[in-house]
Amino acid sequence: MLLAVRQQETVLETLLLALRSHTEMQRAAVYLLDPTLQQLSCRAEHQWPSDRPRNIPLHESDPIATAARKGTQQTTSGNEAAALYLPLLIRDRALGTMAVEKNGVQGFTNEDLVLLSLLAAQVAVLLENRQLHDAEYARKRQVELLHLIVRSAATAPNPGEFCSLLADLLGDAFENANVAILLCPPDKDLRIAAHAGSDEPQMERFLQARQLGPLGQAMRQKRFVIAEDPSAANPSFCYGTSGSEICIPLVSGTTGLGAVVIARRGTHAFRKDELTLAQVAAEVAANTVRSLHLSEELNRSTSSDPLTGASNQRHFHAMVEQELSRARRYQKPFGLITLDLRSFREVNTALGVQGADQILKQITASLRARLRSHDTLSRYEGDQFALVLPEVNGDGVAIVLTKLNAALATIEVGASRRLSAAWAAVTFPEDGNSEAELVNTLFRRLDAARRPSRSSASQAASVE
Repeated sequence: MLLAVRQQETVLETLLLALRSHTEMQRAAVYLLDPTLQQLSCRAEHQWPSDRPRNIPLHESDPIATAARKGTQQTTSGNEAAALYLPLLIRDRALGTMAVEKNGVQGFTNEDLVLLSLLAAQVAVLLENRQLHDAEYARKRQVELLHLIVRSAATAPNPGEFCSLLADLLGDAFENANVAILLCPPDKDLRIAAHAGSDEPQMERFLQARQLGPLGQAMRQKRFVIAEDPSAANPSFCYGTSGSEICIPLVSGTTGLGAVVIARRGTHAFRKDELTLAQVAAEVAANTVRSLHLSEELNRSTSSDPLTGASNQRHFHAMVEQELSRARRYQKPFGLITLDLRSFREVNTALGVQGADQILKQITASLRARLRSHDTLSRYEGDQFALVLPEVNGDGVAIVLTKLNAALATIEVGASRRLSAAWAAVTFPEDGNSEAELVNTLFRRLDAARRPSRSSASQAASVE
């Protein structure tokens, strides 16, 4: 019967069935050893008294712990019952203890001892096989998780998207756990980039944990930290329901990028293989986040204007192509606006290069303040700017133009002088069905608006 089963729970249940069928025992229990915690835990029982401890530290004098610690059989006897404690041994290494009790004062016969010793030896072999199987399964899980993380890194366009994928993967790998991915870029505040689990993360707790708790210890010392608290109300923990928390810093080289927090209710809630899995996953994730950060920095350096921080001409054309593709797919309009500052050479002459540069920065900030977060503002060249406005029709473009023109008029460049500009706009699909058609129409209208002879009425017509 024992040889026919493989699952640990089934092995132990079959053992108890064999004891009931072939011995005169009245009570029995199997305690297995957790080497990490150095503790024996009751994993199967039959009629075992409720007042007996279910968790026994290995160093205690209890005969269950003594049998496992010394690797020798222990017995006790009394007026009403006798007890036998058999270590479950594999090559002198204890996996746990089998405890058997029978009523009466006669104790166990030689036949009982032979049968029980045989059962204990057989169960020890089967438990070791199960542990080897679990270890192999854990290694397989590690490989699968790392493979999925690498695949996510290859497809994620930015650190935020990657962190969302990572949180989902860790949430699946660590059942009944809360997972939070934290990022802390240089010169920026800690933020929760992604999370998974039943509990919503509270930023105030994470900030407090960074100051006082295991999260702060892990990030400062750049090392793995696991914390336990049976009260499940530790104010220094990231989650208010946690009894166990793993905090792993995201470190690439010597650069700290953030941390991964995995939390469960109850103490000693993580197996040794799970701790290893979390640490390896965090190491891979840290290098991925660093690579994505560097990629973002490279993209910003090649797509932004170094003076104003706005997008550059190259990025403007790329965004027009991107928005055109999206608008066709979802049947949505969008608009383009361009402006050319009037008489900016005179401003340059009056204020000097540095003064004119400051004015361009003010213009960028003022225009950006009137735009939505997903609008694109580009410094097209010199004193010329261009904008991409997703999901905006002609009426919407006119409203935006009014706001931008008013924003520009607030910028003073002298004692009594304010900026003005020539404006032009187009919308998709009314003014073109391709990037070339839209952009060519936009700049033809801007050229017409820049002509000194044009009246304000004709200029307004060019912005329709």
